[in-house]
Amino acid sequence: MKILEDGLMIGSIRLKDLDIARISWILPAITVPVAMIVHILLGNARTFPIFISEADFPGLERWIFTIGLCIAGLMQIIFACRMWATMRNNERKKLMHLTLLCGLFTGGNLVIMSFANMYDHLALHVVTASNVFQGGMLWALLAHFSLPNANKKGRKIRVWGMLISLISYIVMTQSVIRAVKDLEKYGLEQDTIFTLNSIQSAIEVAAIAEYGLFVGLIMALYSFEFDFRESNYSKFVKEKILEPEECNLLCIRDKRWKYVHFPTLPPLLFDLKKDPLEINNLSNNKKYQKIKNELLSKLLSHRLLHQERQLSSMQISSKGLTTSYGSSIRKIVK
Repeated sequence: MKILEDGLMIGSIRLKDLDIARISWILPAITVPVAMIVHILLGNARTFPIFISEADFPGLERWIFTIGLCIAGLMQIIFACRMWATMRNNERKKLMHLTLLCGLFTGGNLVIMSFANMYDHLALHVVTASNVFQGGMLWALLAHFSLPNANKKGRKIRVWGMLISLISYIVMTQSVIRAVKDLEKYGLEQDTIFTLNSIQSAIEVAAIAEYGLFVGLIMALYSFEFDFRESNYSKFVKEKILEPEECNLLCIRDKRWKYVHFPTLPPLLFDLKKDPLEINNLSNNKKYQKIKNELLSKLLSHRLLHQERQLSSMQISSKGLTTSYGSSIRKIVK
């Protein structure tokens, strides 16, 4: 593995910081629901709702659960390191150092939890799962305040994610406390499934709250993607030593495509149908070269027709010097 200025090189695979940020939330966001769906479809679910960790059941769902969350934990460790390396040079360095430690702690516990299933290693699983949830919330909070100039959209998503996580965590904790009290009545049996069935009334609330907690943490992780996009772009501008006027842009869009052209920076091309959040820039993909050329041609035509042309429209006639803009301008962008 080789550390690059804007990411990592793992073998022949290059991962940019934005890719690392994206994988860190997409992988767990896919792994958990897929493992749970497989667990239910195979008939292994004892009921519904269930705790997320119940999907770590012997069979296909365990392979999905363990491999997916193990890789997700490793990616979150790398993500925490890259966030620190990229954004540590601000006025809140000490807070960023704490953010790094919290990210390493959360990712490390997620890796351990992925192997410590609740059926065979209940105590270890409960500890590591709690560390992931609590550490994840603290990580998001510290990172939020360690980035004073964070992307506005990212901050908004992060605030909502932290709020959802906090409320869900409180509800889940209270329900688990109720379940623990029930265990005093039923006793903690060797059979984990029997024990869970005995406290299902409490789990029905706690499990739903856990889903909310999971969604909130995913939202918080997703929010940092906007900061990485903005950080990378600002860094590019700084390295290029561009003047403000060189950062001007022209934009054209239709129902499907959006194209942004800069005088000195690389262009942007987004497929609004498949990528409404405008995350994947397709301008460097040769597959979309024809689309880019067509949009650039429309943009140039629109620019020529609507640009300032007082001098070019001047006419000398019997009435003296007059200005004529001719017939109505036809619409270029359909």
